[in-house]
Amino acid sequence: MVDPRNKPAYDFRTLLTHRILVLSNTFGKGAMRLYAQQYGIQLAEWRLLAALMTESAPDSVNDLATALGTDKGWISRTAAALVKKGLAATVPERSDGRRFRIVVTPAGRRIYDRILPAAIERQRRLVSVLTEDELASLNVMIDKLQRQADALIADTRTDEATRGPAPAGKRRASAKAAGRR
Repeated sequence: MVDPRNKPAYDFRTLLTHRILVLSNTFGKGAMRLYAQQYGIQLAEWRLLAALMTESAPDSVNDLATALGTDKGWISRTAAALVKKGLAATVPERSDGRRFRIVVTPAGRRIYDRILPAAIERQRRLVSVLTEDELASLNVMIDKLQRQADALIADTRTDEATRGPAPAGKRRASAKAAGRR
């Protein structure tokens, strides 16, 4: 039996994933206010719009979900909000009418052009506390961590394939737990 006095201390606040989440949420709070108040667009909508405006941008729900590291449901809901505001439109795929592409409308391009300078300035201000060398090192570290996170996901998929599917109740519980992370 393990003596609880010898148990290593666990503080979730020291986890890298937690610290990155808090940083992202903190920076996102200011962006949410700025974009909503000054431009009438939500942060999620801005993020998807910016992704769609990237050169050689993905334009399908699946490809956008992969590029943004998120789920298809988030992409679909956010795209629907952009469509409702007239900032994007959906165009059916010629080869498969059930699939569609998300395209930015002229109104979407105009709002993107209005927001982009503010987004660039916010990014500049965030990283202004780092030297050029620190920023370069941080980018290298983030790339390494992303590759490792991708590898961990692949390992999990391999483990699941080896074990076979979890019982239905466990899959739902796992999905709910994953959504809370």
